[in-house]
Amino acid sequence: MPYLVKGQPSSLQRVEAPVKDMGGKMASLQYVIDSICSSLTVKFVYELIEVHLKDGPFTVGEILPLIKCKDRSLDMGSAKKIAEAALEELAQRGDVRRIEGDHIYSAA
Repeated sequence: MPYLVKGQPSSLQRVEAPVKDMGGKMASLQYVIDSICSSLTVKFVYELIEVHLKDGPFTVGEILPLIKCKDRSLDMGSAKKIAEAALEELAQRGDVRRIEGDHIYSAA
């Protein structure tokens, strides 16, 4: 997945994000954030999702603009990778469950 990397102050260069073979498993949220060179923190992404879960079910698409707003260097594909990695980890912990594609529901 291509993303932009800040190079010299007057230029941006397009590079490919490194992909690690995780044996079919989603990469950890921290790995995804680091590989995309995002300024986001794991804590911010988890809190963003948890706040939305308190208001009821939501879609992945609803939080993508919020992720992009926090780190404007991200494209939609990168923001989606970060959201999906966070949701995967929260689902493994039992905090969320996915139903009907992109719709996210609280496990409670």
